[in-house]
Amino acid sequence: MHNRSRVRRAELDGLADVGLFWAETPHAGVVTAPYRSERLVMVVPAGHALADKPGVYFAETLDFAYVAFHECSMIHRLSVQTAESLQRTIQTRLQVTQF
Repeated sequence: MHNRSRVRRAELDGLADVGLFWAETPHAGVVTAPYRSERLVMVVPAGHALADKPGVYFAETLDFAYVAFHECSMIHRLSVQTAESLQRTIQTRLQVTQF
């Protein structure tokens, strides 16, 4: 069972008062409300093709290899899911547990 399913199940079973999970997670039987939004930033070396742009779309980053969070992290899952929705994949060169 994925963590998001465990969160929902714990809420339904009355084991906790509050749980956090991705908004796209099916959530029948529980009430949800927006918690917060995050602004992600991209890190590239000086001289990189994307370095001088004032902003980029996620799809533009998929042309390059990533240093990414580990596969079980929520940010990694969201990134993979978003890439798949664009019919693309993330080229992961290295995975880390924290930055």
